[in-house]
Amino acid sequence: FDSAAMNRDARMIYHKLSTLNLTMNYHKKGISLSAYHQYPHLNGNFSIIATNVDDNGEEFISMIQSKDNEENGELNWIGTQFHPEKPAYVFDAYQNKNHIAHSFDAIVVNQYFSQWFVNQCRIKNKNEMPENAYRSQVIYNSVP
Repeated sequence: FDSAAMNRDARMIYHKLSTLNLTMNYHKKGISLSAYHQYPHLNGNFSIIATNVDDNGEEFISMIQSKDNEENGELNWIGTQFHPEKPAYVFDAYQNKNHIAHSFDAIVVNQYFSQWFVNQCRIKNKNEMPENAYRSQVIYNSVP
């Protein structure tokens, strides 16, 4: 296990996310920084992790994470305005407006983020269920 290589990879991912247009932000009317700062419930409970710029050049919040405090307890909540699954799997160009990046960097960065997100769910939440409940709900019970 090479933790130095892992840290180097994480720094590379962060650098690419902060300098290249690699995420798919197809949503309209994102939360502006001014709205975030205007509403104490937002800025008191959530930290801004990332911002992006929309088609009109307006900055919006593209990722937030819950804060642990007495009011909300341990929400362990992450919200994104982008879709990390799209670069690898969606190849339509809805009215030539969605401009999904399909480069190697876009796919690697978004898959890294997707795996990080799923791992945070594993770490932060108690995702345990009895074996019989699991067996009754797995996808392998369905025949396509």
